[in-house]
Amino acid sequence: MILPLSTAGDLCWLGRYMYRTITIQQRTAIVNTSAKTSTETNTGTGTNIVVATNTPPVSAETYLALMGINSQALHENTDEQTRTEHLARQLNTVILPALFNHINDNVQTVRGVIDRDAYQLFNDAKSLKNDDSLRAACLQLHACCQAMRAQETTVAAFWSLGFSIEQLDEHLRINDAISAHFRQFAVAATSLPDYPAWNTLKLPAQALVFTQDHVAFTDWLTQFYHVFDQRL
Repeated sequence: MILPLSTAGDLCWLGRYMYRTITIQQRTAIVNTSAKTSTETNTGTGTNIVVATNTPPVSAETYLALMGINSQALHENTDEQTRTEHLARQLNTVILPALFNHINDNVQTVRGVIDRDAYQLFNDAKSLKNDDSLRAACLQLHACCQAMRAQETTVAAFWSLGFSIEQLDEHLRINDAISAHFRQFAVAATSLPDYPAWNTLKLPAQALVFTQDHVAFTDWLTQFYHVFDQRL
């Protein structure tokens, strides 16, 4: 399938927003949890979210700040219970609903290249979100991820790249990126169609597996989105 650039870009952003929504819900479900000790946690999407071992625990408030999300935190002297309740309200009434709106906007723009089953799964997630069942809506996104991986090869490739970009970007922001994150990103990047603009990006993506250079990844993203004439 040959995709318009705008559709390819929307698929990529759909993957990014889906990863972001799932992960924010997972990471902020329990504030100040102990460090994870496993090397991988499966999202149920067919794509693993890899977690570095022995990572110091990060509070939900700190995590959101690192991700560039304004949680409208209270004064630092506010007691912990009040801060936690305030953050929970922000997540449930502002942050997660806004992310679901981004997902829905992108689903509408790519509707013509995804199958009926995938579209129905996204509609189910939207209905759960509209019913204020945000946790259930996030769980439904796992099924949506499975559906996107089962789409036509080119459609799945751009969606998967967006998912992998967001995964690597997230772990770089919280300073626990490991080689597996770079490998997953490189595999997704090299799976793009044979096209001059994409081909020039494949070798630099593979090089990141060895260099794990944060600045080089940022430069890669700038070049990638320049193809779409988009801004990060």
